Amino acid sequence: IYYFYQKCLVVQCLATGSIQKIPCGGGHRLWRISSDCNSFTFAFIINRTLTVNRVPLGKSKSLRCGSHGKEIRCASLVTASDDPSELLISGSEDGLLSLKSSSGNIVRNLRFQNVSIKCVSTCFPHVFVGGSNQSIEVLKIIDGGGLNDNQLYLNHLASCPKSNANVETRVLSIDCVRRTVDETESIIILTGHSDASIRIHEFVERDLTFNLLLVLKPVHQDRCVQQVRIIS
Repeated sequence: IYYFYQKCLVVQCLATGSIQKIPCGGGHRLWRISSDCNSFTFAFIINRTLTVNRVPLGKSKSLRCGSHGKEIRCASLVTASDDPSELLISGSEDGLLSLKSSSGNIVRNLRFQNVSIKCVSTCFPHVFVGGSNQSIEVLKIIDGGGLNDNQLYLNHLASCPKSNANVETRVLSIDCVRRTVDETESIIILTGHSDASIRIHEFVERDLTFNLLLVLKPVHQDRCVQQVRIIS
């Protein structure tokens, strides 16, 4: 089935439930669409330019596991440096963090009480979760043998202390990178917050401590910081 929703052409397979969305400027800009067993081709006009796209079929995949009870706010692929296997970790408004295999099977679920999950970032084997109430949670994926589904566990390591207990702010975006200084390994955590601030923490696994390195506030004219990324 081909249909248009907002500014996307949507291709849905009724047999598998998979959905593929392609930005194209909206259905009213459509000129032509045709398909065969291997691909579909569509044309549209945007900014006075005629665009023709050919898209192979069968390139998208939908994991319909049903583990989350509310909106999924974030997802991240988890790949070990010495193992080509991939895991998917996702978080939702109901505080559920779900670890899934590449086949879509649920490996482990972990629920945080009174916290809605807004963002997640991975630095294998560590997982950093940001959410409401200034929370930054650190977990570790315990791997018993090559990312095997039956030998993976999520272990909660630490929680970042609140910088200001009297202020309600949400962690909306998070990114992390590993570094080594003077033979001491640590992980740099960059976060974007609902109070228009950007913060940089250092997490030292050896003693499970957080060090606040920098606070930039406000940087976006009192608007929520929706996305942050470390470029290294």
